[in-house]
Amino acid sequence: MPWPLSQDYNEAIQSPANFADPDLRRGEAVCNALGIPMPYSGNFADVYQVRCPDGSRWAVKCFTREAPGLRERYAAISAHLRQAKLPFTVDFTYLEQGMRVAGTWYPVLKMQWVEGLTLNQFVRQYVDKPATLEALLQTWARMAKYLRADQVAHCDLQHGNILLVPGANANALALKLIDYDGMWVPALAGKKSGEVGHPAYQHPQRINEGTYSIEVDRFPLLLVATALRALMVKGRTLWDRYDNGDNMLFREPDLREPTKSCLFFELIRSSDPRTAALADRLFNALRGGLESVPLLDEAMLDRRPASATVPARPVPAALSAATRKAAPVAAPLTAPSAVPDW
Repeated sequence: MPWPLSQDYNEAIQSPANFADPDLRRGEAVCNALGIPMPYSGNFADVYQVRCPDGSRWAVKCFTREAPGLRERYAAISAHLRQAKLPFTVDFTYLEQGMRVAGTWYPVLKMQWVEGLTLNQFVRQYVDKPATLEALLQTWARMAKYLRADQVAHCDLQHGNILLVPGANANALALKLIDYDGMWVPALAGKKSGEVGHPAYQHPQRINEGTYSIEVDRFPLLLVATALRALMVKGRTLWDRYDNGDNMLFREPDLREPTKSCLFFELIRSSDPRTAALADRLFNALRGGLESVPLLDEAMLDRRPASATVPARPVPAALSAATRKAAPVAAPLTAPSAVPDW
């Protein structure tokens, strides 16, 4: 069957009677100043915020194209997350009879609305506060352990799917993951997801082969940890040099051709041993394939000082003059044992 377009959902959601769910029937979609609903558009769905008189708020995900096995996928993910009770996930309900559009019922996903800063918004705001970034890094590492222990892979860990939300008290923040469309749980082993995640966070092998397994998260977990550690040391100067509003320092070309990456060049030769070690692990993971990506807790334990003195090498000719100034290579530098051939 043809699926509704965004404008079709925009029209239908303005009438709560088009919902079958009793909570949603009592609510109203959040609109802009012109009274037009404001969806958050994604790969194959639009998400609306619905506010109810009792103060509750819901995220309603409306699908704009067919995703094979949608009901079974969400049923498996929901059942596993309810059992795991992870502190950074949000309960959701798949509604087969979700919204009526032009007289036909279509499925929707109903989830508690989560308000917060995306990962890159939060880091941009606190990039000059290393203690805050360190706390975030430790929380990130704990989340990685929880995911692994409970056999869950989010499979699209990127800034837009990671929210920092108010915690139990005024000085606390909690980390929440959203968007579970491509999530892996054991019940889905052997199936395909049809998604490969954000290219600035995923291993190129996963992008090329469509890998879907519990191992997929290893790479983005390590990538974000490397970026956070580097920003703790370099702060806003590093952020301003590499942020493009849709990444966490690293960009897709850095991951596809790491030997030509000025960012890798700078981080592997960092005077901070932890930054250098993490960047070295990330670089070697790109050379060795998905199976060579270490678990994050193993990578973070590797805080060894530089193990080899590497002669200074010229910056690649393709780099701009500004970048050459940002990554000087004067005198021999101490670096991890596996250094890319620039």
